[in-house]
Amino acid sequence: MNSDSYQKGAMYEAFIRRAHQSVKTSSNGADSSFMQNLIDMESGRSNVKHLGSADKQVEKVKGYIDKALDKFLSKKLTDEERQQLTILKMRTERAYSSADLMGVVNAGLEATQRFR
Repeated sequence: MNSDSYQKGAMYEAFIRRAHQSVKTSSNGADSSFMQNLIDMESGRSNVKHLGSADKQVEKVKGYIDKALDKFLSKKLTDEERQQLTILKMRTERAYSSADLMGVVNAGLEATQRFR
């Protein structure tokens, strides 16, 4: 694990935790290791077989991000927030790498600042 994957993992975890208003738990994906493992697998720094391929990990993380976005969309939102989060859902569906997913996470953290 390097500092880049650690930092991105922490941002991912913060977004998931914000959506679920929860503490760190792997049941809803609120654990930085999901994103860290994906980044490390994509970069070739990890060859841990029990985690599955990078493609499988992308799908798992996408699912967690999608559920977090659904949680936000179920809240009372401004029109601008709803529009931004709806666009992020579409971006999540088309994501195929950790870089794509981190773009969603970063924009999601920005769009949901008032839920901190």
